[in-house]
Amino acid sequence: MAQHIIANMESVTSDQLGVSVVVAARNEASRLPRLLHSLACQHYPKWEVIVVDDYSTDATIATARRAGKNLPAFQIIRNAYAPGKKGALRTGVEHATHPVILFTDADCQPCSVYWIDAMTQPLRRNATVEIVVGGSYILGNGLRACFQQYDHFWEIQQGIWFSQLGRPYLATGRNWACRKNTWLRLRHIPKFWHTPWGDDDQAILALATPNNYRWNLSTQTMVATTPPSSLTHWLYQRQRHLRGGARYPWKLWIGLALINLIFTGGWWSFLMTPHWGHLIFLIAWTGMAFRTRRKAYEYGFFRSLPVLAKWLAIQILYHALLFPVFYLALPFQRRQRLW
Repeated sequence: MAQHIIANMESVTSDQLGVSVVVAARNEASRLPRLLHSLACQHYPKWEVIVVDDYSTDATIATARRAGKNLPAFQIIRNAYAPGKKGALRTGVEHATHPVILFTDADCQPCSVYWIDAMTQPLRRNATVEIVVGGSYILGNGLRACFQQYDHFWEIQQGIWFSQLGRPYLATGRNWACRKNTWLRLRHIPKFWHTPWGDDDQAILALATPNNYRWNLSTQTMVATTPPSSLTHWLYQRQRHLRGGARYPWKLWIGLALINLIFTGGWWSFLMTPHWGHLIFLIAWTGMAFRTRRKAYEYGFFRSLPVLAKWLAIQILYHALLFPVFYLALPFQRRQRLW
């Protein structure tokens, strides 16, 4: 059974595995410098950064070259395959010189100078571990940022539940690690390459087992990321994620749908036809709220954890209103590419 590991900051030792941080970048000239400057502060003895230019039409390469001067080892290479994040990541992994690959995105920044050390700790401690998944902190102070942060927390919580049941399926492309040889097995799995999305969860579905997959959540393993610029952008982002989920194995898809149907349907049932029988639902919901609030604090998802009343309001509004909106938007396409 997959174990949930909480990372602790430890001193960096000289026997640690070398790590290659791989970043796929398309038209990221405005955001790459922040990431590369923050990576230059990492405390780790043997590592490199590989930025893969995915057919950019702006100054991504020139900007990355200037910003990466303070890194201990740095490569800028062009995507050697078809345009898209999967091809860019494959190029980066194949050029990596170290046995461990750590993935993040151009719009992210590690929350700790020990991020590389903490994220790769399970790989160094246990030879059977091949995949490690971290989380991300959504920047912002407003109500929208709280909903977006809870949205990510809820995804992670479901991923942990299913991994504990023996069916790992989830990673976030902005923060996960694996052994190089493990990722390279994807080259021989044609199904992985049939879609342009799913560089993270489709990889997990193809590679992960209950024994080789670990969650690793703490303030040291978080990366901070900027939220979608508008509610519309966020809606289309979630739409894309849900479309990718439609390609999950049917048992997993039904399990996830049932969980969210219970959380959504329970509140709509209570609002439409309230009666004393709903007390059981309300009591169960309150218990879940206490537990998830404690877990969110433990995982490091909220820098300032909302008071319980606000936490309850966020959960109720998210499950009863926002999540149904995500599903209702599925039939509508957006032409702009948003990965």
